[in-house]
Amino acid sequence: MDRIIASRSMTVIPSNDHLFTVVDDGRRFVVCMRERQYSCRRFQMDVIPCEHALAIVTKYHMDEYQYCSGYCSKDYMVKTYEVLVNYPTPDESQWEIPRDVLGDVVKPPKVRVKSGRPKKMRMKGAGEFQAKRCKITCSLCGQQGHNKK
Repeated sequence: MDRIIASRSMTVIPSNDHLFTVVDDGRRFVVCMRERQYSCRRFQMDVIPCEHALAIVTKYHMDEYQYCSGYCSKDYMVKTYEVLVNYPTPDESQWEIPRDVLGDVVKPPKVRVKSGRPKKMRMKGAGEFQAKRCKITCSLCGQQGHNKK
């Protein structure tokens, strides 16, 4: 979803029916939709269209799922885990559990809570949308970079 939001601010310049130039904050990226090659090289890494390809897809009302790898499809995921999901397991009464393990109680691990504010759980990637920061302006002199303190 972040890639779609980031792609809305980009300018798309077509060269022909499959080759495009995408301008993002003054930088130009060449995107070949037929070959699925982008000068930012994110598609080759992620196997999912980058923001630049999504800018083209949204402008020309193309199907974005056509440009995703087949490995990302639902059918492929189901086939991958089909063997594991449908593996037959016997009834619990038929399980063979050793006597020395039968009486053991497994307790959850001890967790030490660190002091202070907790860190964010996820670090943003290089291609993810980042909000622009506002510049501080002094209310006394009107210059940027500091406040009145």
